Amino acid sequence: MCYGPAEVFSSDTMACGPKSAAKPEDCAGSSGIDVGRPQAILFITDPDATVSVRKEALCEDFGLTPAEAAVAVEVLEAHGLQAAAARLGISLATARTHLAHVFDKTGTHRQAELVRLLLQSRPAIREDQAATRK
Repeated sequence: MCYGPAEVFSSDTMACGPKSAAKPEDCAGSSGIDVGRPQAILFITDPDATVSVRKEALCEDFGLTPAEAAVAVEVLEAHGLQAAAARLGISLATARTHLAHVFDKTGTHRQAELVRLLLQSRPAIREDQAATRK
C-alpha cells in the first residue's frame, strides 16, 4: 500500500500513488486494499460552502410529500422549525406535523440525525458546483 499525505487510493483501478502521478510504477507491488489492516479516509470540505438538496430527490428517496420535503430542506439549512414555518407560510403546528412525518418516513428521531441522513443519502451539491453543472 502507498501511504503519505499526498497519496490517494482508487478502488476503481486498484492502484494508488501520488495524486499527480497515475502510473502503476509509482506504487509498485501494491495489490489494492489490505483487508487485514484498519483503513481510514479523510474528506476535507469548506465549512462555509452551502449545500443544496433537491426537494424532488427527497420525495423520490424517502416518499416525502412536497410540503414535507420543504420542511426537511429548511431543517437541513439550519433555520429552525419556527423560522421554517414562517418562511414556508405555515403554522408552527403544521411544521411540527410535517417534521414528525419526515422523521417517520426517514426512520430518524432528531433533527441532527435527519440532517446527517439527508447529506449522506445522495451526493449533496454545493452551490458553487450546482452553478457549474447548469
